[in-house]
Amino acid sequence: MSSNDVQARRSTILVVDDNPENLAVLSAVLRPDHRVRIATDGAKAIGIVESEDPPDLVLLDVMMPGMSGFEVCAKLKADPARRDVPIIFVTALGEVEDERQGLELGAIDYITKPISPAIVSARVRNHLELKHAREALAKQNAILEIKVAERTADLVKANAELKESYLETIDLAYAVMSEADDDLANHCKRVAYYAHAIAEHLGFDAEAAFDLRVAGLLHDMGLVGTHGAELRRLFLLDAPSPIRDAMYWTHPVAHLSVLSASARFTNTARIIASHHELLDGTGFPSGEKGDAIALPSRILAAADRWDVFAQFTPPARGLELTFEAFALRDAQRLDGRVLQAFAEVLGAGDPFSKVVERSPAELEPGAVVATTIRTRSGAILLSAGTTLRRDHIRDLARFVARDELQGPIRIYRERVG
Repeated sequence: MSSNDVQARRSTILVVDDNPENLAVLSAVLRPDHRVRIATDGAKAIGIVESEDPPDLVLLDVMMPGMSGFEVCAKLKADPARRDVPIIFVTALGEVEDERQGLELGAIDYITKPISPAIVSARVRNHLELKHAREALAKQNAILEIKVAERTADLVKANAELKESYLETIDLAYAVMSEADDDLANHCKRVAYYAHAIAEHLGFDAEAAFDLRVAGLLHDMGLVGTHGAELRRLFLLDAPSPIRDAMYWTHPVAHLSVLSASARFTNTARIIASHHELLDGTGFPSGEKGDAIALPSRILAAADRWDVFAQFTPPARGLELTFEAFALRDAQRLDGRVLQAFAEVLGAGDPFSKVVERSPAELEPGAVVATTIRTRSGAILLSAGTTLRRDHIRDLARFVARDELQGPIRIYRERVG
């Protein structure tokens, strides 16, 4: 190793004193082990410390003409970029009050004159070791923070992948409903959208809102196999009979044991179990009322009842199918705060308020599929509730070109105003 390499690895000590003799003595003590720079006044000292090559430690005289050592120390400690450079006062002053003032300004130590070479060397060495230890710790902390950030990013990614896998499982269940009855599947897709939107509007965290979305998709799994007119009859019952309409009465808890067997579905199962309970106690299957019904279940109840009201009520009933009419009708049965949030969600635009028919050539990305799209052989291409992407539209056009697609595409158009 060359002498230049050895010198480059040495710590740099700045000695600040207006007395040449003091500078000579301190330099002689320190030079065998350190690089030494000198300054004869406060302004020069500050310039060296604030330069691109700052010292590792400063030995600073207190009594200097112009700017005192206390003033120099105060200015350096006020500089965020240089406040960590350690300062040791070297002075003939020995009063306790002077030491207190220096330490309060941020100095780390105090050496009185006449100096002892052994004490100066030991103090400088000890404080440099502490400085290097702090720097090493700071670097280690920075490395740890990077690693924690990377691990957090990995966990977020893994959680997102888990959610995707989870939703794939839900989509399989939804596909079963689509095969059984489009009305049931489309209803569940819409309810899931509404419940998730209300939860977000009410400030639910991402996980809780996600649970409501899943609960909306699965809330009517117990009705799979109920077709056409019978399903619509059950949806519109104001007071189902636990005997005559037993399947409908028990469908909120029909799959409770199956869902609860998975830790990931436990909360979903609880939400679904109470989605037909009403605040006035007239709901089913348990007749819960008031605060006994958890807020997520109240949200799902509002989303479910609104979709039935808006989508399944026959014109012959002569009802005004507006949300205002719905909220007035169910004011005593549903949570007022939920209804208010729901009204604000719908006020921003309801993608399920109007169905229009379009050919693939007329479709645009972002449109929401209203009815499950099937080939002529009955295979599902896209489920109801799917938000169309450009690749979806290209695929649909290819099926049309091969005469494998049934009829026009039904999509939801957002309500205007």
